Parts: sequence; structure tokens; C-alpha cells
Amino acid sequence: LLPPPARCPRRALHKQKDGTEFKSIYSLDKLYPESQGSDTAWRVPDGAKQADSDIPLERYLYLKGTPWIQ
Repeated sequence: LLPPPARCPRRALHKQKDGTEFKSIYSLDKLYPESQGSDTAWRVPDGAKQADSDIPLERYLYLKGTPWIQ
């Protein structure tokens, strides 16, 4: 995810007062010990497979060439 802009007017409107931040009894480091770093959102879990297409290339190209689908 991209970080928010440095100067965001809406962010200034909704800024919390010091000492009023939400504090959870659960530590995110304990709940998600392997989720560290900026590439976490893009990693695929171990054992997960990417979806394979069952449609042969010839059928795909045939359907793409039909005027009623374009």
C-alpha cells in the first residue's frame, strides 16, 4: 500500500489528540509474526497455487475474434 501524502487536509481534520490512540490488548507481532516488510501484501502463502486457466489458447483467440464479444 502506498503511504498517505505528507500534507493531507482531511488527515489534519481527523487527527486524534495525543494520548487518545487506540491500544489493543493483542500484539500484532504475535498475531502475525511473519508479516514484516513492505512486500507482505504481495506474497502468496506457502502451498497456495495460482489459478490455472482451463481454456486452451485456440478457444480464447477464437472467442476474442468474434464481433459479438468485442
